[in-house]
Amino acid sequence: MAWREDAKFNKLRGTSLYLGSGLGTEVTSTAAELNIMDGVTSTYAELNILDGVTSTYAELNILDGTTANSTELNMLDGMTGPVDGVAAGYHLARGSQAVTTSAAINTGLTSIVEAVATVEGSAVPSAVIAVTCKPNATGATLNVYGWKHTSAATTTLIAATAAATISWIAVGT
Repeated sequence: MAWREDAKFNKLRGTSLYLGSGLGTEVTSTAAELNIMDGVTSTYAELNILDGVTSTYAELNILDGTTANSTELNMLDGMTGPVDGVAAGYHLARGSQAVTTSAAINTGLTSIVEAVATVEGSAVPSAVIAVTCKPNATGATLNVYGWKHTSAATTTLIAATAAATISWIAVGT
């Protein structure tokens, strides 16, 4: 390729392109590869985030709008299908709440077909030592009741007078 200092080029043709000072670095990209970058507004740091990502477009879009944190997502690790014992069309709801004598818990379900509640940790003597629960007739509310022993000598259950934290799980629609 002949070079003239006053030449104006509309096209650059040659077998190799070198950029940089001195001998420079040979550009080994094809024209098609360089044209892919035409119009890209990402920085090299943003592009490097993708280095090593093996997810497909569809797999990344599954996460769009997800509000779960990594701990919540890790709870699903190893699950390969529906929760055993939960029939098609049913959902699980769960939570924990402080309860003294009773509490009406909004489960977020439309209707509840079954529920269970347990006391977390060790309770103080006046706190809840046992819980019972039943779905509210209107459907979405779980009524939880806390019980304690009458005294150290009498194990008859009466309504609790101090709070304890209970965990609950409800199955419904």
